[in-house]
Amino acid sequence: MAWPVVEHLAAQLEIEDASRIKRYTERQMTAYEHAWEIREAYGYHQYEDHALGRKFRAFLHGRAWTAHAEGSKAVFDHSVGWLRRNRVLLPGVSVLAREVAEVRRIVEERLHVTVAKEVRRANAALLGDLVATLKTPEGKRYSELERMRRPPTRTTGTAMKGASRRVEDVAAFQLGRVKLDKIPPNRLSALARYGLGTKAAKLERASEPKRTAMLTAVTRHLDARRSTTPWTCSRS
Repeated sequence: MAWPVVEHLAAQLEIEDASRIKRYTERQMTAYEHAWEIREAYGYHQYEDHALGRKFRAFLHGRAWTAHAEGSKAVFDHSVGWLRRNRVLLPGVSVLAREVAEVRRIVEERLHVTVAKEVRRANAALLGDLVATLKTPEGKRYSELERMRRPPTRTTGTAMKGASRRVEDVAAFQLGRVKLDKIPPNRLSALARYGLGTKAAKLERASEPKRTAMLTAVTRHLDARRSTTPWTCSRS
């Protein structure tokens, strides 16, 4: 710290001999002792406090679960705000960043596990049916999933017939029986967007239960689009 700054602060704190501040670093424990005194005087808690730690992690999990649109930085900023409001001493930036990243990873796994579990509960055979859409039929250029998610590009009778078939194929999965009402809609929407933008080959290589979760979200999205728009056409 620049010496003029030290002198200015000393004057504000009514310290007559500012040179004494130079001796602050001579004794290693002085800074720690002062930090302890400040913590006690203002009622701050250690970051390692078990009771507050549980509350903090519950807050982080809740935030990451319901506010998917927020990125890691936003969740990090909210976590800093929570710690300040609850008078918890802030840890190092890297410590808090790792905590946020770990919570986001756990929440993603929770999403995948929850969706896959509900798929199996609705119909054990449904999982295999969804995975089968990733296969490319013999003599075809695209997988079944890619065919179902491709919008018609012409207004010909053949195009209308193909669109009608896609609607029927999506409806055949009867995904309304998969109960996902406990999952925030924005999470399912984000999962569907990711799946819609991912090639079938990459989806097929995804590990379980992530693959099932993405396929379910994509097919539900296509089914919802079918329900709200009988038939749409985009011109090339």
